[in-house]
Amino acid sequence: MKITYSFELNADINKVFSYFDDADKQKLWLVNVVEMIPHPDKKDEKGEPFTMRMKHGKKIVDYQGYTLAVEKPTFLHVCVGDSKFNMEIKYYLKAVSDSITKIDYECEVSSKSMIFRIIFALMKPFTTKIMKKQFNTLKQLVE
Repeated sequence: MKITYSFELNADINKVFSYFDDADKQKLWLVNVVEMIPHPDKKDEKGEPFTMRMKHGKKIVDYQGYTLAVEKPTFLHVCVGDSKFNMEIKYYLKAVSDSITKIDYECEVSSKSMIFRIIFALMKPFTTKIMKKQFNTLKQLVE
């Protein structure tokens, strides 16, 4: 399942990128993220690892992730998941002007399990709605 989205923010590209790159700022706009824990000392062939701690109902669930590529302030590529699924997320940022930043977002969710692929396909409208809510929150924070 692949989700793409493009939008513009009335803010400088460096300010916008800081909300993707700074663990404390990420939890301000990423829905249900409680904490982002970077592990730069454990970098390996997969990239720079981190733990994304998310709230699911009353439970807190940890997802392992990797920062695969960073080109400040124009690109961020991360992978997050667990044994059931994998999400590969890319953020492309472009300065349209000194005060306008365009963001192109790509998220590809995959799973080895057929049942999870079916569930993800059925959940795509819900997932898209959550993604748009996150980006609206980001918009409010940076503008």
